[in-house]
This record gives sequence, structure tokens and C-alpha cells, in this order.
Amino acid sequence: MPFFGREDRHDTAPRAAAPAPRPAAPSAPAARNTLISAGLHITGALTGGELVRIHGTVDGEVRVDGAVVIGAGGRVQGRIEARQVTVEGRLDGDLLASEKAEVTASGQVEGDIEAPRVVIAEGAYFKGNVKMGQPSSAPRQRPAVGAANPAVREGSS
Repeated sequence: MPFFGREDRHDTAPRAAAPAPRPAAPSAPAARNTLISAGLHITGALTGGELVRIHGTVDGEVRVDGAVVIGAGGRVQGRIEARQVTVEGRLDGDLLASEKAEVTASGQVEGDIEAPRVVIAEGAYFKGNVKMGQPSSAPRQRPAVGAANPAVREGSS
């Protein structure tokens, strides 16, 4: 005789079995992210990867297929080439970005910046030259003298 149930209970409905656990779906490959943590010092060239976050120090060239973020405590002494570059820390060297370069309010850059889109936030420190626009393989032709303003003619002063 069951203590908590009734003996005359006739449960004819079949009970549903617990669903079998599904095998985990194969996930997409993880992005190739690299973190240079605070306190870490790298000397030499740093290449590859999709995203590199630098919170430590890198003395040398950084060349990345994706993006580079120099964190607020990070420092790079050397040239950076990447698709996108964000400087929250310090960069002493040139920056070449194929899409976008950004220097945040806490960022400091001493070097030239070349990118189609450049953002320098208010409060940022920047000393260098900026070249914006899509790089072209053919040299640009200058308009003929006076072509932009018909009132200006060659030889007139």
C-alpha cells in the first residue's frame, strides 16, 4: 500500500518520455582575437588576426587583416596597418587604415594618419599629418589652370 498515493489509481495515458538531449550544433569558427594584456611588453613585428586589442606595450610594426584597438593603457611604438584602427591609448608612429582610423578623447597619436575615414575626438592629442580619401593607383590629374574659375586665365595676375 503506497503511503502518498491511492492503490486504485489507474493511469492509462502513456507518459511522454523526456526529450533526448540534442547534440550541440557545430558553432561557427571563433574569430581570431588577440589580446595583449596590461603589463605585457612585445618587441618585434605583430601580424595576422582579425582583431588585436593592445592594453600592454608593443615596440614594432603591427600589421593586421582586421582591426586594432589600442586600449586606454596601451602603447604602440611603430607603424600600424589594419582595416580599422582605434586609439584610446598612445601611438608613436604612423597609422594606415584601409577603412577607418579613430583617435578617441583619451587617445594620443604622434605620427601620420592615412585612411578613407578619420575621426579625431575632442580632447584627443594628435601631432602629425592626415591624408583622407581612397588611395588610388593612378596619379591624380590636376585641372588645367583656370578650369575651375573661368575668370582666372594663364598669365593673368
